[in-house]
Amino acid sequence: MKCIVCLNNLKEDFRFCPYCGTEIKTPQDSSDNNSSNDESDNKSSGNQTKNNSIDKNAADKSGASENDKNKSDKNKSENNKSQDNKSENNKSEDNKSGNDSDDTEIKLPLFLNIMYESVKDAPLDLKKTIEWYKLAAAQGNADAQVDLGTMYKSGKRVFQDYKKAVGLYQRAAGQGNAIAQFNLGYMFYCGLGVLRDYEIAMDWYMKAAAQGNAEAQNNIGYMYKNGEGVAQDYDKAMEWYEKAAAQGNACSLYNIGDLYENGLGVDQDEKKAEDYYWKSAKNGNEGAKNKIKDLGSE
Repeated sequence: MKCIVCLNNLKEDFRFCPYCGTEIKTPQDSSDNNSSNDESDNKSSGNQTKNNSIDKNAADKSGASENDKNKSDKNKSENNKSQDNKSENNKSEDNKSGNDSDDTEIKLPLFLNIMYESVKDAPLDLKKTIEWYKLAAAQGNADAQVDLGTMYKSGKRVFQDYKKAVGLYQRAAGQGNAIAQFNLGYMFYCGLGVLRDYEIAMDWYMKAAAQGNAEAQNNIGYMYKNGEGVAQDYDKAMEWYEKAAAQGNACSLYNIGDLYENGLGVDQDEKKAEDYYWKSAKNGNEGAKNKIKDLGSE
């Protein structure tokens, strides 16, 4: 079965597409729609017969009114010319109004971010701030959808709701937002608000990683290392860790150290492991600091 919107392959028991959120129509749904369409066709056929009768009567009257019509054509032409000039002026005003509206929507996310930063520590204003985020998300702003989804995921400033978080991430991810794609992959990996599915998680991580998202690249490496949703492959794990490490990702630096320490896909080398742990620790990874202590090098 395929989603009719994003064309991704789906499992038969899906009611909603996990990639774009589209509702999946079942054969029963299609049967109901066809039955409804048949009734509509029957009604249309009856109306057509009635319309034919009306058209015949109208044709008998058309000859009598032809002269009156010719007399009024000249007046209509003059009026239309005047109306066209007014319409052109109105069109110019409409374009100006449309541009103003577009500018408002473009500036809205920045306004919301400034507003949120200014009131995030002010409980009395928080409710209004959340409402603005909801409005921006409803207008299709991907950044607002991600931010609001993260609030629902963490339960900060709103009641925790994983399903709402997933829905918002799906809408933003469908617009190509890399952070939303990563977060959606994480939700499927952990089974938060959805059934746990490593394959779908990997799909979303891959989409985010293709846009250079270092967290997604690291998690892909982790899944290859542990054989989650894919065949275990230490070489590919190293490949993805290195992509993330090149961006200074602390977790991937730690994970490369782990591969060297345990000789997974590489020759065991505690010195190289230690070097990577140091790099990870410098980027704030607490686990790396503990590893350095365990190896006896401080």
